[in-house]
Amino acid sequence: MSDAASELRTGRAAFERGDWRDTYARLSSADRQAPLPGADLELLATAAYLLGEDDASTEWWERAVHEWSRTGRPGRSARCAFWVS
Repeated sequence: MSDAASELRTGRAAFERGDWRDTYARLSSADRQAPLPGADLELLATAAYLLGEDDASTEWWERAVHEWSRTGRPGRSARCAFWVS
């Protein structure tokens, strides 16, 4: 298994090139090793949505809502809440 930092870098790069499946796999792996920050939770939620993984997407968006709220970013939290609804 790769380390979380490597999975995170690879997952972000996969998102930039539009490889949703690799994004989802890499960022999910990174999250299992260390909880993702809000921005990466948003990437993961987006990838899940684009793959048709609606339940998973909702779970990731909800985590992003809570993470942004926890870190004092209400605007980002509200944007993620929009996607949950």
